[in-house]
Amino acid sequence: MAVVFVTTRGAFVIDLYLKYAPMCGFNFLKLCKLGYYKNAIFYEVVEKFIVKVGHIDDNNQYSTGGESIYGLLTNDKSLKFPDEISPILTHAKSGVVSTSNTAKNSNGSDFFITLGYDCSRFDDKHSIFGEISENFDIIEEISKEYVDKNNRPFRNIRILETRILHDPFDDPPGFATLLKNFIPKERIRENDRLEDDEIIHEISPEQNRE
Repeated sequence: MAVVFVTTRGAFVIDLYLKYAPMCGFNFLKLCKLGYYKNAIFYEVVEKFIVKVGHIDDNNQYSTGGESIYGLLTNDKSLKFPDEISPILTHAKSGVVSTSNTAKNSNGSDFFITLGYDCSRFDDKHSIFGEISENFDIIEEISKEYVDKNNRPFRNIRILETRILHDPFDDPPGFATLLKNFIPKERIRENDRLEDDEIIHEISPEQNRE
């Protein structure tokens, strides 16, 4: 059970712990199948610690944890799902993928990935549901990005698409209709941010004088 995340920096693979976090895994797989993560960004980056992935709010300021597949299916954006904390899993190593919730039992779509330092402070608070199994070096490079005071990169490193390698879950009632009508969030041009995959043309001195 794995998902390929194709980003503007390359692709990495997340293997899922469905045995320990089936609800998290179901939510994640169906969001990926829906194309929910298209244009999501790495909105918080702390070198050798964690990177967070998700969609920021309409004012491009911060993330509220994102939407769950359960909320999308019921058209209730505030509907989250419960934590799945396993005593067997820990944040004490690199490459752990965990829910980026804002409070207890408030899981949506956002997630974070651990890097280097012991992140066991997140145990019993965030639900581990997978790990990076291929191309972890991409995550390490992203963690070195130049960031602002809120640890948001000045360059929007985006998710381009997600490819599910195996999904053991049947689609829930209403998913086919949701899939047909779902429109991924668009990129929003920001004056203080660059797009990671845009081409910046150098202006020659002659052109600058025109």
